[in-house]
Amino acid sequence: MNEKNNTTLEQQKRKIKLEVMTKPAHSERNPSLMGYATVKIGDLMFIKNIQIVQGEHGPFVSMPSVKNKEGKFQQVCFPGKEFRPDFNYAVLSTFSKTEEAYQKFCPEAGRSNFEVKITPYDKDNIKGFAQVRIPDVMYFNSISIRENVNGNLWASMPGYSYTNAEGEKAYHSFFEPVQKSESLVYGSMINAYKEAASKLTLIEFQQKLKEVIPEKEIVKDNVRIEEKESKTVRESQQENELEEMNMLSEKYPTRADEGIEI
Repeated sequence: MNEKNNTTLEQQKRKIKLEVMTKPAHSERNPSLMGYATVKIGDLMFIKNIQIVQGEHGPFVSMPSVKNKEGKFQQVCFPGKEFRPDFNYAVLSTFSKTEEAYQKFCPEAGRSNFEVKITPYDKDNIKGFAQVRIPDVMYFNSISIRENVNGNLWASMPGYSYTNAEGEKAYHSFFEPVQKSESLVYGSMINAYKEAASKLTLIEFQQKLKEVIPEKEIVKDNVRIEEKESKTVRESQQENELEEMNMLSEKYPTRADEGIEI
């Protein structure tokens, strides 16, 4: 291992804790496939179905991916640009050890901080998509926020369906939260979606409001409700004044009301 790899590994040790498990694999359909890896990122996520592939210039790491609408493969999770060399080194160095290998990296690292980004979407039971980020380290995409028949929200990780040994249909996700972080990760995604949905509802309300309130009465993100209310007050005052004038005209008729020509 050269000096550069040593340096990046030391940088990685100060960032995040990794646990790597690898095993060899052979495929007639994909002869270049050498093996699979499962990686535990801190105390946050397990990533499965990572492939070790024989390339033209040696083995490389291929992250799990799915086909998009254009028929192209798109990674569902991937390491950050600066962290990628460290991640690849951890996987490949573990794979090179034995038939089935397990290796820990920087076990002294603390809890991983993460962020959640929501993209609202509404089709069938899918209400939005989530991305979980460990900034500069790992990005998890294609998580769908769904609603069941009872109106409860849940997060579905990307993966694939298959038939297990018992002949039953099963689902295999490409990544999932570590057990002790499940409630934190899932809860953060659902709460982030609810917040995004409430903002979207406000935007929709503002759009509808534009149909009845002139554009000049709407400023930036906040609707000038006070102007609308002031307008209503002015109209009410005008109605009261008109009613008062009618009462006065009935009590004190004008010369025209008396039938006198003017």
